[in-house]
Amino acid sequence: MRDTILIILMSITSTFVFAQDNIILTLEVKNIKSFDTKLYVGIYDNKKDFKNKSHTIDSAIIIPKTETVKLTFTIKDAGMYAAAGFQDLNGNKKLDTGIFGIPIEPVCVSDYNHKPKSPPTFIKSEFMLKSDTVIVMPLMSGNKEIEKLEKKF
Repeated sequence: MRDTILIILMSITSTFVFAQDNIILTLEVKNIKSFDTKLYVGIYDNKKDFKNKSHTIDSAIIIPKTETVKLTFTIKDAGMYAAAGFQDLNGNKKLDTGIFGIPIEPVCVSDYNHKPKSPPTFIKSEFMLKSDTVIVMPLMSGNKEIEKLEKKF
């Protein structure tokens, strides 16, 4: 009986010791100009998935109603992450690119503090997530093709 009680107490104690609170990540997407097309945003935890935009640890699809939107995600583990998104101006559910793979729809990337002509990478866009965090991601357009699409929609 004594051993049973001891095992139960150890189990309860270890649960409290090893339990980790979830981390709240808020992505604040700014500079939205189109309010009737979908905004796709994904969170990545490795280089390969970020590059291929193949597997997200979480994602959201919304139709923004204001110039700034806040998307909140619950992340289980602390670590290095990167986020990226785009606004689908023509409704084909994918990021359209022009010559040399340059996006022709507005895009946003976490921690994008490098040369505007340089494509984002996981390493350039990553951030350390240890506690509740807000990441501001301006939606970027500047391409003449984007401006034409924005005028259509």
